[in-house]
Amino acid sequence: MRKRKPLSRWWSILTDNYGWLWRNNLLYLLCIAPCASCGFLFLSFHAYIFLLLMAGLFVPAGPAILAIHEIAMCAAVEQHKMIRTKFFEAYRSNRRKGILLGLFLAILIIIVGLPVYFALSINSPIAGLIVFASCFSLLLWYSCSAQLLSQLILSERINWKIFLRDVFAPGSMSVVFGLLKLIWVIACLLIPVFTLACAFVGVPALIRFTILYFLYNKGDTDE
Repeated sequence: MRKRKPLSRWWSILTDNYGWLWRNNLLYLLCIAPCASCGFLFLSFHAYIFLLLMAGLFVPAGPAILAIHEIAMCAAVEQHKMIRTKFFEAYRSNRRKGILLGLFLAILIIIVGLPVYFALSINSPIAGLIVFASCFSLLLWYSCSAQLLSQLILSERINWKIFLRDVFAPGSMSVVFGLLKLIWVIACLLIPVFTLACAFVGVPALIRFTILYFLYNKGDTDE
């Protein structure tokens, strides 16, 4: 019979791996810094060129997203430190799949972000509905993104049956984690200075590690 490891075990693994996660988180931030910079410039100057640049720069940033996900997965499932993949090794090994992921995220940004921006800028009477629809779409994505990224890392092909199940019938835990990611994204938009400070102390890697621990750490096995 398999038991979920307690929260104290999560804390023990985190404290043992925090320095390693933090260092890799800095490399991840370095890779996505151009995207984040263009997003900040778009919010500051409302020039669409910066939004398009941000979306385009997500394409080469895709491998970095898979790399930090693989790093967090190694810690979450307690892989031995001697056989763990280094960040740039994971970046190179996931480059092709990461570029496709980045292209998907670029399209997602355009589809979700532009309607919200237009609706708010012209004070549309249906702005609230558009914002709600966009947030709901992001929640669907964030509720299954950990599973999709894990599939991309662990296998050559995506199991679309499992993926569609995760999208349209996510478990309660996945929805909770999706809400956590959505709150983080909204915080990045509303209070960028605070979230930037949080990012530098490793919050993005901590969020990934926590989600992957509760989703994939198999826990103890009792006979």
